[in-house]
Amino acid sequence: ALVNAVLRAAERQLAAEGALPAPAPPSTAAAAALAAPSAPHSPAAVADGDAAPDAALVEWLGVTHSHPDWLVARHVAQLGAADAAALLAANNEAPQFGVRSTLAGQARTGDGGVAGADVAAMLTSDLEAALAEAAEREDSAALGDAAATSGGETKAEEGEDANAANQLEEGASATGTEADAAMRRAAQRGGDVSGGTDATPAVNSSALTPGFARVSTGLQAISRAGLLASGQWAVQDEAAGLVVHAALAPRPGDRVLDACAAPGGKALLAAALMQGEGLVVAADKSAHKVEAMQQAAKLQGASSCVTCVAAAAEELQGALQDEGLPIAFDKVLVDAPCSGMGVARKRPDLRWTRKESDLEGLLGVQRTILDAAAARVAPGGVLVYSTCSVDAEENAAQAKAFLDRHAGDFEVEKVTGAPPDAVTPEGYLALFPHRHGTDGAFAARFRRRVSP
Repeated sequence: ALVNAVLRAAERQLAAEGALPAPAPPSTAAAAALAAPSAPHSPAAVADGDAAPDAALVEWLGVTHSHPDWLVARHVAQLGAADAAALLAANNEAPQFGVRSTLAGQARTGDGGVAGADVAAMLTSDLEAALAEAAEREDSAALGDAAATSGGETKAEEGEDANAANQLEEGASATGTEADAAMRRAAQRGGDVSGGTDATPAVNSSALTPGFARVSTGLQAISRAGLLASGQWAVQDEAAGLVVHAALAPRPGDRVLDACAAPGGKALLAAALMQGEGLVVAADKSAHKVEAMQQAAKLQGASSCVTCVAAAAEELQGALQDEGLPIAFDKVLVDAPCSGMGVARKRPDLRWTRKESDLEGLLGVQRTILDAAAARVAPGGVLVYSTCSVDAEENAAQAKAFLDRHAGDFEVEKVTGAPPDAVTPEGYLALFPHRHGTDGAFAARFRRRVSP
């Protein structure tokens, strides 16, 4: 009833004034703060209470961009008002999705990978082929009956099919039969199942993450066409991909440990970059998630080099020994549990369900896992700490605290292979939705010292 009342009031105002209700303009001080240059993202920018943002500015930004005040205040304190406002606005935009070829898919290229390939063209070609194959399997009797009844499709029917496809991509409910039929008919006419005959379902994103395509619409069409079920393609955000490509940087023959691997996307990407040569141990404390990762590895043609282990980070040594696996690795990834505020575009509920008090517990969990995983890094090896958060306290400050605890054993190694604007002065990888068009993500790369 309350929601209906609010909507009716908004409808009346729109009819009377030609515009929906909007927040009052920011105060003079708030407007000046929004126009000021943004502060850099660094440990020094962590909100510690010394310079709390202007309350009126925080309230205005929260109402304007639909974010809770505590989250707005943290973003403003850490990024500056102008950058924080851009981030909040980006969180409300429709997200794009990354799609990459898997190890199974890469086998078709004959060169062990697709880093230099036209991935968008490969994806589009596979989609068209899958739809054409599905169309050929369509029951000929049903097609004959339809042709006899209508004598062919009309322009109105074409419009209905395009609308059905658009509704599908926007998340509207539709039966599998309706969706498949709409996509098949669109494919038979040469149209684009992503919505509209002039649309492109995917574009290459090699400037950011090699081997990835970026999809704005049509993701459900890709899924329904069976490309994900085939194991040759996987959905993974470019930011997550860049953490593996640039920060972890696995190579054929490496021994890699993903200490918090579920659901397994980064471990499987590491296996693909290693061309199936070497060892990837994907560990997680959840047994049913480990089982799902094993199935994904098999589907994507990576089971020969990916081994899944059910164990928490603190119990890894014993679990690895029980499985007859090494206990020291060339590269260890800790993709730690976090607030998830880097994926707010795809999970808008998080901004309202997450509380600032949650951070204290998360920071403790991150420290525990990071310290435990550090013991699994071989001398001269690499440890990568990553999150899908944009919060400085979970990211740069957590990395600095780790170095303070392990100054004699580890040192920062600058992340290379990433765009310059995605690397902080400290050498960390930091991606933001409003700057890079991806999910928010962070990664710090540490090198373990070799004892003299």
